[in-house]
Amino acid sequence: MAEPCRYCGGDCPNQPDYMCDGYAGDIDMLYAKDTFEIIDNDPLHND
Repeated sequence: MAEPCRYCGGDCPNQPDYMCDGYAGDIDMLYAKDTFEIIDNDPLHND
């Protein structure tokens, strides 16, 4: 298992069929920074 879920400690980041509510909605924005870095580094999203 890679990094555990930052919300429940489970394997949510690697399980497309199941994820906890916290991970699914990122209610505390624990993954927001990671998401923005991916978008910022994507040549299709840079003008």
